[in-house]
Amino acid sequence: MGDREKTVVLKIGSSLLVDDLTGNLRMDFLYHLMNDVASMRARNYRVVLVSSGSVALGRRYGPTLASEDLTLPQKQAAAALGQPALMAAYRNFAFEHDLRVAQILITLSDFEDRKRFVNAEDTFEELLNQGAVPIVNENDTVATKHLRVGDNDRLSAKVCHLVEADELVILTNVGGLLDKKGKLVKRVETLDESIFALARGASGAGTGGMITKLLAAEIAVASGCRTHIASGSCVNPVLGAIDGEREHTVIESNITPESARHLWIATSL
Repeated sequence: MGDREKTVVLKIGSSLLVDDLTGNLRMDFLYHLMNDVASMRARNYRVVLVSSGSVALGRRYGPTLASEDLTLPQKQAAAALGQPALMAAYRNFAFEHDLRVAQILITLSDFEDRKRFVNAEDTFEELLNQGAVPIVNENDTVATKHLRVGDNDRLSAKVCHLVEADELVILTNVGGLLDKKGKLVKRVETLDESIFALARGASGAGTGGMITKLLAAEIAVASGCRTHIASGSCVNPVLGAIDGEREHTVIESNITPESARHLWIATSL
C-alpha cells in the first residue's frame, strides 16, 4: 500500500466518560478527547473510537435501572437507553470541529464469521475514506453471554485487526501498568507471563482491569499494532501518549499490520 495513512483506535473506558456518583457524562473529558481527535484528523490519521459508557449512562433513564446489580435484560435495556445519549454527546463535540461521527454496533459473531468480517471491514473502510470517525460499541442490546466479546478492551483490539490499525490507545483512569514496586512500566517488548503477573495484583473500574488491557494488547500486538495504556484524565489524553510526551505503558509489536493479515483466525477468540 506504500505510504498509507496511519490508523489509530482509541478505547474509552466507562469511568472516564460517566461520573460514578451523578451518572452524568464528563463533559470536560469529552472536550479534551475530541480536541485530540480533531488534531489527529488534521495530521491525516484515520481515527476509530471504541467507546464504553452506554450502560452506565442508560441507568438514569430507567426507573428500576439504578441498582448495583442489573439482570442481563436490565443491562441490555440500559444500553439501549444510554447509547443514543452517548452518540448525541459525541456528535455535538465532533460538530464543533467539523467532524462527522458514525455509529457501529458489533457482536462477536461479526469477527468469527468470515463473510461478516469482510462486510464489517468494507464498512469501516468506506467510513474512513469518507473522513468520518466510526464510534464502536458491543451490541449489548442483543449480545448474550455466549455471543459477547466480553469487554471493550478486547473489542478494541479486534477492531484494530479489522481496520489494520497502527496504534491502539487504551485510555483508563490509571497511568499504565505498575511493577512490583509500584513504578510505571514504560515499555514492554514481550508480553510474557511476568508481565501478566504484575497485572494480577491490580484491578480497575468497569468490567476490565489491567488483565483485560494486557489481553487486548496481546491481540493487538499479534495484529501488528503498538498498544498504549495511558491515563485519560488530562489535557491531550491521546496525543500526549502517541507523541510520547506523557509517561505511560507502551507495548511494542514487531510485525506490521499488513503482514498480520493471515493471523485472522488466530485472533478469533
